[in-house]
Amino acid sequence: MAAPKSTKSEIEARVSKVIDLLCMGLSRSEIVQYSAKEWGIAPRQGDEYIAKATAELKKRAAFDRDEELAKARERLTWLYKKCISVQDFQRALAVQKELNALYGLYAPTKTDITSGGERVQAITTIEVVKDYGEEGKR
Repeated sequence: MAAPKSTKSEIEARVSKVIDLLCMGLSRSEIVQYSAKEWGIAPRQGDEYIAKATAELKKRAAFDRDEELAKARERLTWLYKKCISVQDFQRALAVQKELNALYGLYAPTKTDITSGGERVQAITTIEVVKDYGEEGKR
């Protein structure tokens, strides 16, 4: 006898749980095991929940950069005003620095990731090829 079909709300709750598990870093096999233990479903059904969860994560990842920039600016501006209104100048300065970074007002930072702070000498090798006429060609 087949198990009763899950309701739409059960499926949504399970997909939501699988999203949480994916975000926690669980592997496919761990999620399938969890699904079998908690919901009594077959591995194939667990894979279907993983596919739905992955599709939902991809939808959530899509965003409009201009819209998000505008929201970030408005939030930071609001936060700056709140800090100033309670005379919390240290936090207001931190918010202002975040706004400056958001707008790209700072010069790019240079990070040395190869030499550990030691001076690096560039070495260029030039191969000299002499013309030996027809017999030197390959």
